[in-house]
Amino acid sequence: EEHGILHNYLSDPNRKDTPNVLLDRYKKQVSTALKFRSIWDVYKALDQSIFLTQERTERENRFLKKIFNIEEFPRLMDVACWYGRIANNLAKDWYDVYGFDADGWEICKARRIAQASQLKNARFEVGTYSSFQTFKRQLDWAYMTYGVFNTISDEEITWLLNRIGNSLRRKGRLVIDLLNKNY
Repeated sequence: EEHGILHNYLSDPNRKDTPNVLLDRYKKQVSTALKFRSIWDVYKALDQSIFLTQERTERENRFLKKIFNIEEFPRLMDVACWYGRIANNLAKDWYDVYGFDADGWEICKARRIAQASQLKNARFEVGTYSSFQTFKRQLDWAYMTYGVFNTISDEEITWLLNRIGNSLRRKGRLVIDLLNKNY
């Protein structure tokens, strides 16, 4: 399935990367990833270089801003935020952002990015789905991008959705990005 996704990406006539540019980016990420501490870091670096491009991040940010205007929905939560890929960009537009992720290295990176951009309205914490604390109806919306929903067990999904539901204000919203074989 992963091969099919990559094949579809490479054969997409609308993509802006040429195969050589993509290969160069892939090689750079592999050499960088080899300096990391685990195979998971290698996977993340490769995944980021191929699928989580700046173009994709900008497209996702535009979509989220379009459906959640800041006047009506200023407080948000990024579930499994990674390095704040989306959260820090939304914080630049004055959304109040809370992000959490189980990877402490990624949270440190998210905090560094927020600090370097002087984003006082972005907060990041290390935590798993089971350690997530509710906000007692303080959040306007939450989102889970890049297939996070597809990576956890049914029990974790149920538990997490209940916690998020208890954290959202009345008429709050949850956006879930689901991956599928045609993606």
